Amino acid sequence: GISGHSVFPWEGTGAIDTSTSSLRGEVTQLESDRCAKYPYLKFIKTEYSNLANRGPDRGRGEGIVYRTLDLGGGAGDEYGKEVLLVINATSAYFPFATRLNGMSGKYGSINLRAGSSVDLRMR
Repeated sequence: GISGHSVFPWEGTGAIDTSTSSLRGEVTQLESDRCAKYPYLKFIKTEYSNLANRGPDRGRGEGIVYRTLDLGGGAGDEYGKEVLLVINATSAYFPFATRLNGMSGKYGSINLRAGSSVDLRMR
């Protein structure tokens, strides 16, 4: 599951007994097969974080820049190449704590104040 929550909404409802069902394995296999043919970016590190010029890395240009690798079967000739992913705010941005922007484990992270939203451009 994700963050301790099951990706199977019926778990705990008695609707399907996943301990004896092969459904969990079938869904997991389906997802891995489906995703294997598409390209994806593996996040390596944050080069700098200054979304909407709010810091914490002020003076390095607006945006967040991630160093990533192009992976997945669909990457073709680009497989394994380094990609700089640049994310810029294209609307007002209201963070809770900009120090939380960057990486969260192996994922990229953009922090928002509760109840707010932001439009982003990725290139």
